[in-house]
Amino acid sequence: MRNFLNITIFALLAGIAFAQVDAAQPQQAVAPVNIQPSGSPRTELPPQVVNNESSPAFEIGLSTSAAFDDNGGSFLSGDTAGFVTGISPLVRLKSGGQKHRLLLEYQPSFSRTTGLSERDDFGQNFNASLEWKLSKRWTMRLRNGFVITSNPFESALRPTAESPNATIATPFIRQKRELASAELEYFFSARTSVGAVGGFSMQRYNDPSGVKNKDRQLLDSSNGSGRAYFRHRFTKTIAGGFEYSYQDLLVAQSTSRTQSHTATAFTTWQLGKHSQISLFAGPERSRLRDVAEIDLGLFIIHYPLDELQTSVAAGATYAWEGKQNRFRAGYNRRVADGGGLIGAVRLDSVSAAFEQKLSRRWDAALDFTYGHNAALGVANRALESYAGGLTVRHTVSRDLNIAMSYNHVEQNGMSTIPNNNHNRVSVSLEYLWTHPLGR
Repeated sequence: MRNFLNITIFALLAGIAFAQVDAAQPQQAVAPVNIQPSGSPRTELPPQVVNNESSPAFEIGLSTSAAFDDNGGSFLSGDTAGFVTGISPLVRLKSGGQKHRLLLEYQPSFSRTTGLSERDDFGQNFNASLEWKLSKRWTMRLRNGFVITSNPFESALRPTAESPNATIATPFIRQKRELASAELEYFFSARTSVGAVGGFSMQRYNDPSGVKNKDRQLLDSSNGSGRAYFRHRFTKTIAGGFEYSYQDLLVAQSTSRTQSHTATAFTTWQLGKHSQISLFAGPERSRLRDVAEIDLGLFIIHYPLDELQTSVAAGATYAWEGKQNRFRAGYNRRVADGGGLIGAVRLDSVSAAFEQKLSRRWDAALDFTYGHNAALGVANRALESYAGGLTVRHTVSRDLNIAMSYNHVEQNGMSTIPNNNHNRVSVSLEYLWTHPLGR
């Protein structure tokens, strides 16, 4: 009966899709709005004014999907393969003007899994962002994101300097993530500014439904951080500055604590009308305090660990955008949590994404992510993960899209849980209705 209900809902939405009347301009798919992370002097030229005017709008969306997921990493691998069907509504409010940008969105979700295990999952995704020009010289930015999910492909929280480590692959494990930040920036002139950012992030794991050994729990983490920066626009196309950052990372119910101090110099170059590159680098000093365990069979020895390390924090971002396509690639090296599998790590991550407009109603997107997580304080303990995917989207009408995608996640190295690798083929219908306010 449940499977019949899922098939009926999906068929009904498919029928609605192909019954829609064509419209002149296609809409974006149902997905979180692409927001510039708060406190990001490394990746954008300092604006003279906040000038992102757009009419206030209220949006309602609905996305329904069906997917085949092989949680063992190779298709048709028996007990690890199964089907996932889901539905997710969306409510969003956004507006922009000369003095403000606002976004509020809430997206709950429900999914049913058969084959991998028989279970129902409920998720939530909340995002809020506000940028407000308080006066001619003062600008405030606030951001909060909260996610509850058991989807290993969930990436609703955009990566920032404070965000949890998203490169680690997990099975279907219920997890909670939150990211909050507040920034205040002062403009000495249209070209020069200073700013301070305070941030907090946390990662929690519950109901390890994809873990066979229930005694091996995943490691929760929380991260409090602060940053201060100075930036200056030397010309219309070149900007640069300095940034100092501090973070206090707690892992495994606070048994492991890592404090790091980083000083970096950064620069951003606007390479013509269509591309931009940003670079940053500087020394990073971290201190790890933990309690190590040595299992001698009959008993376990605990001894304190206190280790200082000096390394280099660095990163680069390149973006190019044309009329029919866009490309973005980046590299980042920083101290981060171990994604629930290990403690604090030194993370080297690489990502790339390419989008191509195939025709008026068809577009495609490719993405790739690589992460190398080397545990701090422990030699030869590391994880490598690869993730990539292809999505093809067809615009049925102004408000409706159909998308087909393939995603793969693979992880190598030390692991405390099985079934980290994934193959997933999915199809989804995405509806987004926009109503301008004030009309």
